Parts: sequence; structure tokens; C-alpha cells
Amino acid sequence: MKFPVSVKYYDQLAKIYRPAKGFPHYRVAFKVAGKRKMITFTTYSEAKEAAEAKVKDLHKGLHSAALTAKEAQQALDIRAKLELHQQETGIKLSAAEAIADYLAAIKLLPKGSTLLEAVRVYARSTLNLKPRKIQEGVIEFLQSRRTITKAGERSRLSPVYSRNLESWLTKFADTLPSHLVSDLAPEILEKYLAQFVKISAKARNDRRAAIGMFLRWCGRRELIDPQQLSKLLDCDALRKELVQSGKIAFYTPTELQTLLNGSEGPLQIVTALQALGGARLEESLRLRYEDLHRIPDHIEISGQHAKTRQRRLLNVCPALLAWLEPFKGKAGPIWSDPLNSFISSWARLRESLGVVPKRNGLRHGFVSYSYILRGEIETSALAGTSPQILHKHYRGLARKEDAEAWFTIMPKTEAARAKAS
Repeated sequence: MKFPVSVKYYDQLAKIYRPAKGFPHYRVAFKVAGKRKMITFTTYSEAKEAAEAKVKDLHKGLHSAALTAKEAQQALDIRAKLELHQQETGIKLSAAEAIADYLAAIKLLPKGSTLLEAVRVYARSTLNLKPRKIQEGVIEFLQSRRTITKAGERSRLSPVYSRNLESWLTKFADTLPSHLVSDLAPEILEKYLAQFVKISAKARNDRRAAIGMFLRWCGRRELIDPQQLSKLLDCDALRKELVQSGKIAFYTPTELQTLLNGSEGPLQIVTALQALGGARLEESLRLRYEDLHRIPDHIEISGQHAKTRQRRLLNVCPALLAWLEPFKGKAGPIWSDPLNSFISSWARLRESLGVVPKRNGLRHGFVSYSYILRGEIETSALAGTSPQILHKHYRGLARKEDAEAWFTIMPKTEAARAKAS
């Protein structure tokens, strides 16, 4: 084989270089925005696979192709912190705005000082703490979150998470009925959280996050000394525990065929949307019948309906189109009852058909089977999940023959029409 090997896709070119003396790795070189980038691999097959993927991504204009794995993870971390900031304050900032403000601020500081230190000094110099019982503070905090919505629109906060948050913080406040917010200390938090030793690490982390969110809110309202707040947020009691990833379980093509054949009406539609279109359950339940056929070959999940608030298009494969065809011409919400009502109805259907429950098994099936047929990038766009998450949790879970069977499950036309009517 003659090196360097050129890998071309339309207007994009990458080159694979053989291992050099003292450097036993294959190198893939390509250009992004005029700048040369290089990544290394142990084997030629890995290098060739990566080169082919890069030139396709670059041709599609995907800027993420310019990022290393570490840079991509850092970008995701920044986005998560900005989303948390928006949830807590209602203020939306882009990464560019946050960085620009930070850089402008540190230019005004003396050499060797940090922005956080400067803010703490300023806060102490203007400190005027307001005495507030923890119970009163929790009530005010929860009330402030209930107002983060607009009439007639989808709430900016998850109703399920909001209910859980209210339950966790109310219990926290009830445990300390006579304490002021300013009385809190690391040993108090440690004693409170010690009672949850029997629940899962994730459940304990959820409670830690809720308390941390409340404490930051108290800090913004001058209910607690900034130095004390920093000490509390950094204490061992509020440090997140490592949570082991759960096993991804999904249905087989045979099980999906049974579920689709045995369902009807909205149950059948939502099952098909998750399994064959990649919609999340709550995204499916927010759709209307008119949405199913409004765009040829696609179904729009608007920012108003999407979990991530980011618009995306589901691909309507021939099998999904066939399951949705009998409902063409209908109007109104696909499901107008609460989420729990659908979950109960679907569980009864599954039990009546003798299908074993698999948590989120329909969408996990879509992602796993799509991954092996379409690859990481296309599946990421269709499912609304980052390529990093797909690579970490879904790679290599499914077989190609099962994937092909999954996306070709078709209804018996007469039976499907009879159920729709």
C-alpha cells in the first residue's frame, strides 16, 4: 500500500500516514476552516474508518469535526453549566457571552487575583444578610420556580422533576424547622443526608443537587454569607457520588411486532413513533394528529415539544409511514390525558400481550438499531442525543440483521385501518 493514502468525499480530503520511526501510530490529517488537524490511531482500519467519517462530516458542514474528544466533552460541560444557570436564574447566556464577560472582568483585576475572590470580597463589603428560616426560604424558592412559565405554553421546567424537587426540599426544611438559612453548616448537611444511606447513589445525588440549587438561590438573595455558601457547596456531604451506568435494554423485532399488532389508536401511534421514529415518550404525547403528515417523509419535533428544546426532524421510514397512514385526516391531540394515564394504559397492553417490560425499551431499540444501520452522526441528529452519549452507551449493542428486521415491521393494512377507525 502506498502512503499517504488519500480519502476523498466530494470537496473534502483526508490523508492517512503510515507509522514513523519512534511513533508507531497511523495519522489522519485533514483541514477544518483552513487549519490542519491530525488524529492518531493504533491500526490502519481504525484510521481509515475515522478518515471516511471525517470527510463526510466536513462535507456536511459539521463544525464538531474540528473538535478533539476532550474539546467536545468540554463544550458539553459548558452547555450543561449554562443550562443549569438558566434553570436557577431564568437568565439565558450563550457560551460566547459568558466567556466574553469573564475575560472583560479579569482584565480589571490586579495580577494574581481571581474573579471569584474579587466577587467574594465585594459581597462581604456590602453584606446585609436577611434572616430567614429554612422553611420560609424553601417556600419562596419553590414559588419562584413555579412562575418560570408562560400561559398557554409548555412549562420551562419538567413537571415531574418539579414535583420531586418540592418533595425533597420540603422534607429537608421540615427536618430543620427552627433553623435559619444562615445557621447551616457542613455537619448539619452531613447528618441530614446520612438518613438516605439505603437509597441509590443517583437518588442521593438528586437530593444533593436540590439542596445545592436552593443554597445558591439563598446566596443570590443575600440570605447566607458568600464565604459560608462556598464552604457548604464544597463540603463532602454535597459531593456527588459515582453512579454506575445501567444496562441498556430494548425490545426485539418480534416483541415490537407483537406490541404494534396488539395495540390500536393512540397507543399504536406512540409505540410506532418511539420505536420507528426515535421520538421520546413525552415528545410523542405532545404531538397532534396533524403533525404526523404535515411534512413529507418527516415529522417535526419542535423546540416547544422536544426534551432538549432544540427542533429536530424524525425520519419517516416506509414502516413508520404504514403504521401512521390509517390516521391520516384526523385532528387534535394524539393523547390528551396525563402522562401517568398513558404509562398505565401501555403497561396493561404489554402485560396482556405477555411482553416483558424493558425501561424505555422502544426508544432504546430505535437508537441501538439505527446506530448499526446509519452510524453515529445520523442517529444523533434523528434521536436528539449527542454522538458522545451514543458512542458510550449504544455502540455494538445490536446485530445488523435485527436492525433490518426492526425497521421493516409492517402492519396488515386492513387490520390497521379497522383499529384506527
